[in-house]
Amino acid sequence: MQSARIILTESELDEYGLALLGLVANHPASNFDTRQALLGALADLGLDPNDPQVLTGMEKGKSLDVAQTVNKLLATFGEE
Repeated sequence: MQSARIILTESELDEYGLALLGLVANHPASNFDTRQALLGALADLGLDPNDPQVLTGMEKGKSLDVAQTVNKLLATFGEE
């Protein structure tokens, strides 16, 4: 969750950050507490979870592959 916040607030990858939040929200291991934290993250960033742009961005997270996403994040933001 923290990684998605960083991407949303500190990069030009807003749509990708929303997709990451969508990946978290739709992951089988996601539970009520996770979804509440997700709503909190959106609120902290001043984003409305019902905004069509937010919903569209998060919807893209359903199609993300977890392993590929982790590898992409490590390649983009990881230490060398």
